[in-house]
Amino acid sequence: MSTFLYFPVNNHNIRKLFKAWNGILVRHEKADKDDLPYWYLERTNIGHLALAAYKLNGYSLQEFSMKKGRGQNKSTGRADLYMYFPLSDTQWYDFNIEAKQIWCSLSMKNDQKVIKNALKKAEFDIKKHNDKEFRAKYAMAILFVLPYMKVLDEKRVTKEQLLSKFNRQIKQTVEETGASFAAVHYADIDVSTKLSKKYTKSDWYPGIAVIGKITNKK
Repeated sequence: MSTFLYFPVNNHNIRKLFKAWNGILVRHEKADKDDLPYWYLERTNIGHLALAAYKLNGYSLQEFSMKKGRGQNKSTGRADLYMYFPLSDTQWYDFNIEAKQIWCSLSMKNDQKVIKNALKKAEFDIKKHNDKEFRAKYAMAILFVLPYMKVLDEKRVTKEQLLSKFNRQIKQTVEETGASFAAVHYADIDVSTKLSKKYTKSDWYPGIAVIGKITNKK
């Protein structure tokens, strides 16, 4: 059975969005029993998040042209994602989003610094946005974290313990970086183990975490 976790650390609780994102991944896992939807590149995972907006009766736009920077540093570049979805008849969220992706050990040994630096790079990119036409109320820097570890032949209980430890470390990292939330999706352990064995020699890929930092646009 798949697992979904959400840690609202600072302010904005957008669990609704990431619950829909989790549903996208679960649907893929059920439909394609020979593939895990998250173990590809950043663009693939941005696409899954974009689909979540539609599940919430919203919409999204990926990889579109946007004005960036100011003064001599002004240029036109590509933005990762714009997203809109309603909260009620009178309230909504819209976001400009920049994303990064890293692979890290499930034990997160020596990886906290890598995670913090990658999140800072996403924050740097989102701060360069300077386009009135696609200017959202909120900015979100996100980091997709794909854990793996050479534990394919370990017992299920050992894998469950590793996931519990990873959850605690992700939450701690969010708190230390001043991020707003973390969302975590795990495929069923038997499914992720079977597919990892099929495509790798020893590495187990149990799921994906998203760390996000949200700020109001000025």
